[in-house]
Amino acid sequence: MKREFLFWSVLISVLIATGGSLTLAASDYGGSATTTELNFVHGVTSAIQTQLNDKQARPFASIAALKAVDGSNWSDGDMAIVSYDNSGAKELYFYIVDADGGASESSPNILVPDTTAGTINLELQAWWIDGVLQIKSIEVNALRTADLSDTTSPFALTHAEVCGHILTNSDTTGSSEWQFPALTGGENFTVMTDVAQNWALTPNDPTKWYLNGTALTSGEQIVDTSPTIGESVSCVSSYDSSGNHVLHCKSSDSDVVIQ
Repeated sequence: MKREFLFWSVLISVLIATGGSLTLAASDYGGSATTTELNFVHGVTSAIQTQLNDKQARPFASIAALKAVDGSNWSDGDMAIVSYDNSGAKELYFYIVDADGGASESSPNILVPDTTAGTINLELQAWWIDGVLQIKSIEVNALRTADLSDTTSPFALTHAEVCGHILTNSDTTGSSEWQFPALTGGENFTVMTDVAQNWALTPNDPTKWYLNGTALTSGEQIVDTSPTIGESVSCVSSYDSSGNHVLHCKSSDSDVVIQ
């Protein structure tokens, strides 16, 4: 009792001497941080390391893992990377967060967090698939996804849709076919299996097509015979030594063949 009385007497004396304010230094309780340093954590409401981890532009193992990050952890302009191995081929996707995007999800071009999404969009900026780097315009609408549909087969693509775009077979429940326009140069696109259903690429006759170095002959297609989600084909156009327009396609997936 005597010790407690002494403690309170000293405390009251200090409060009176300081005008009612009391500032404790770290040394008062055995610490080494200064008062200024301690004030840096004023207003912190959750674990600092956890917040830092969620802000890191670490490679995510899948698009699903990226989407699983709660939307409250993202700020406008944050960057995220998805990196995974697809049958021996390295695939990288680079995203930037638009906190006020508000667009509906259109994977892989625009992603929305699974929880606390608000108006947050993770917008695809560039991707590296099977040795081919493609960079989209800063304008989000410049990158569209051409989806196959069973009610529209063959799906007639425009020239704009085969310049810097990712083509997916979303929303399909059966085998479907892309019909390409006459290619004029400058085409570069990636085909990615989004639904495990068969799809085919039908060339336009004036263009010479190649798959992994093998030329397609008249009437042949590039076909995914046993598709699994994530399989891809990357195509880039060029001209041969005679000035003929050619399209070189490459895929590391054995299911993607010429038929």
